[in-house]
Amino acid sequence: MKAAPRTTKMAHQQRFRPRPGAMQRSRSTLFATLALGSPFIFPVLQLPHFVRAQSRFAIDLGDVDPKKPPEEASAFFNPTTQQLQVQAGEAHDVAPWAHASFKDSLEKTGWTELRVKTSTDGGIPADLKMYAAGVLEGLLSAVRISQFFSNALRTIIRTEDGGKALKNVMNMLQDANLFVQKKTNFLPGKDAPPSPDPYWKQVRYVYAQVRGLRDGYNLAAAAHGVKELSMAELLLLNSHGELGELLEAYSPNRAIARRRFQAATAVFLQEKATGDAVEMRDANQKRAFLATSSKERQQSDESSASRSSSTRSVQQYDAKEFPFLAAIAEHERERAAKSSAGFSPLVHDVEESSFLSSSSAPSTRSTTTTSSTKDAASTAALADKFWERKLARTGHCSALVRITPDNKDLLVGHTTWDDYAKMTRVFKYYDFPLDRWTASSVVGMSSYPGCVSSTDEFYLLSAGIVLGDTSLEVLNAEVYDRIPEGPKLPSFFHVMAANRMARTAGHWAALLTENNNGLKNAQWFAVDYNRFVPKADVPTNLLWVVETMPGLSEKKDLSSRLMDAGEVADGTASSSSASQGQYFASFNRPIFPEIRQRLGHQDAENSYGILYSADRNPRAQIFANWVTQVETLRDMRMLLRENNYPNEKFLGQGAATWSLHPGHAIAARLDLDPGLLNPNGAIDAKAVNYCLVQKMQMQVISGPSHVKQPVFAWSQGSAFPGWPHLGLPDKYDFHWRQVSIAGDKEDELHDFDDSQSKCSPRAPV
Repeated sequence: MKAAPRTTKMAHQQRFRPRPGAMQRSRSTLFATLALGSPFIFPVLQLPHFVRAQSRFAIDLGDVDPKKPPEEASAFFNPTTQQLQVQAGEAHDVAPWAHASFKDSLEKTGWTELRVKTSTDGGIPADLKMYAAGVLEGLLSAVRISQFFSNALRTIIRTEDGGKALKNVMNMLQDANLFVQKKTNFLPGKDAPPSPDPYWKQVRYVYAQVRGLRDGYNLAAAAHGVKELSMAELLLLNSHGELGELLEAYSPNRAIARRRFQAATAVFLQEKATGDAVEMRDANQKRAFLATSSKERQQSDESSASRSSSTRSVQQYDAKEFPFLAAIAEHERERAAKSSAGFSPLVHDVEESSFLSSSSAPSTRSTTTTSSTKDAASTAALADKFWERKLARTGHCSALVRITPDNKDLLVGHTTWDDYAKMTRVFKYYDFPLDRWTASSVVGMSSYPGCVSSTDEFYLLSAGIVLGDTSLEVLNAEVYDRIPEGPKLPSFFHVMAANRMARTAGHWAALLTENNNGLKNAQWFAVDYNRFVPKADVPTNLLWVVETMPGLSEKKDLSSRLMDAGEVADGTASSSSASQGQYFASFNRPIFPEIRQRLGHQDAENSYGILYSADRNPRAQIFANWVTQVETLRDMRMLLRENNYPNEKFLGQGAATWSLHPGHAIAARLDLDPGLLNPNGAIDAKAVNYCLVQKMQMQVISGPSHVKQPVFAWSQGSAFPGWPHLGLPDKYDFHWRQVSIAGDKEDELHDFDDSQSKCSPRAPV
């Protein structure tokens, strides 16, 4: 590729000021102006209307047809026209700001592939390179973006309350858009310098990419004559991974409760300042995580003292509207009348077909009579149903970190749980050399159209770090009262900034916990492959675990979990069996005691048994049973796709119930559950080992598990009438494949395993 003359500083300064008459200069020049159109390839859902901002500067597509974009394109600044020029293929006569390729092999492999690279020229401002990268991604993958957005929103918004909550979420994201602009000094239409803070520089780069993605998508949308995207809508798309919880947190009732709580807290702080709040402080702290129902909170103006942790409350439900909830509530009232003993209350918010938990619920581990045994079995079954439906709405993922025998290899695997309607998968490689604060210029990740982070939350970083998370379920909805009011940074900005800046796993954990917007409840793990040496002792700082929830985050070096040292007392709820087998597993249960307590998991375990425990729940048992057999990449692949329903063997209270449900496997299949028939569960799996990380490669598979279960197909019957699956393959019988940043040998699996000599050690970061 010929070296092109570098664009002058003056030309960069003029990039935001298209010359007068530029719009009339050429009919082939398209401008990313925003206007409403016919929802042909875009969802017909009525989202709140927001004023759409003008695009950053003019974009000239030249001979590129936005209706049929090429598989590969470049973008460069044209100093003559003062426009961003898009050209099919590689730009051979000029130095491009960005280059992208999009291979749509969804029908063949279950994946599309996106690779985007920006210029290494330090004379080009990083945010301009990121904007150009976004334009190319939005243009090349526009149809898939539209299909994914349509499917995702149609799946999430099923009720009137969900629609109301979505409006609140959209208002929050609109505020977030303005907040990010202000914090990063990103002023549309102006050449404003970035913030001197390295963190906010990284956020600015991501924001520039998102704006470019919006403008690139809108070029195609305008050509198709369909509805275009606003920034708030694109922020919503990028937040789809936590949208289930956002809809809970921003439901009308929760929003009212949060305002009341925070107003009361403000009054409390004022009174404390006058020296009149010692007793109120204790009552308020107890009340902060007391799980009373939203109905009770609306109907009651009790004092804070009357809502202390000793308060017992039983909800009232309409028997016609919520028959089994009403029955369980009556059962709990009877139990409460017979005994003053009980456990701390759990969340009582009424949601679609949710299970009613109660402060007076019996301990299912202490029943002795035939009657109480039946009651316990019934309660356990309903608790199980609640958990599975809760995961279907807001839960995501299973994951495993494993040191193989004799410390030969370090394996990491992750399987995403979500609605099958979201299986418009993209494996992405971003190669963005930005500034000296960027430790990982290359990020590989499983992702979705229009999303600039994984949202699965599984990343391979060129700094030698592998990251993943599983969601933490909120069983005490009052933790949502701790979400700070006012504008806040959407989670994906923060995650990507931490990803690019982190130089070690511990550094990443520190960066992640510096900013907690309260919108993402998750257990994260960061594995530093730079610290691993095959066949050598496991060092410290190899594995860091972070848990986040509204108002609280914790981090800890849990490398001891990977050491062959018997039991480990690491201060977590699952330390008693943590290191047996040299592994760390993650499965939607918090392990740090305070977070377990605040989220309601400890109370749930006390009342309903080991289903909610950190180390004896169904998936914990499966991992413990299998993990000693995981010695190779192939073994890891098999475990990540594990679903032995209905022949799974469990131990403990509730084991008989768990075996009847395919949602307790490592790779859940709720579509096979006769009681749910919900197309939701494991939609992929990803695995890496020491060799693959050196080469920035990953092994991946798309679709629900079909090792021991039937292949999922949308046309398999009338089980899911009307369930959205626009643009998706009918049958998901895909196989494992290997992806690389070069994109040359994706279909070949290379299991290096014992042949570590093929892997050169990583260069120091």
